[in-house]
Amino acid sequence: MSNQPPAPEPPGSEPPASRLAAAETALGRLAQEVRTRRLVVVDDRDRERIVAELDGEDAYFRLDLPRREGEGTTGLILYANTGGDVASPSLGLQFWADGNAIGGFEAWRSPDGQWRGEVTTQPPS
Repeated sequence: MSNQPPAPEPPGSEPPASRLAAAETALGRLAQEVRTRRLVVVDDRDRERIVAELDGEDAYFRLDLPRREGEGTTGLILYANTGGDVASPSLGLQFWADGNAIGGFEAWRSPDGQWRGEVTTQPPS
């Protein structure tokens, strides 16, 4: 008699019915919720058009118009940032044209605890 635990079963050694049941359970969960740190939707030409991602504590949602190779972003960016300090978060919406920020709205919590907001417009350069 050995003091060693039994060797684990090799992957794929479960009966097919058990593997099928596990796969059906996983698919059922995906139908309800998808959890990821980055989600990308591409168009028919494999260009990123919708991107939702987390970068540390900051969240971004980007909607892009189609563009040619080498052109800057033209689209919208919605964000929720902590700036590394959850006591002073900011929220915003930025408008971009050909790689240049051309306007937007930002709201942030100031050191006195009050929320402030600002609308910006910048002509394209």
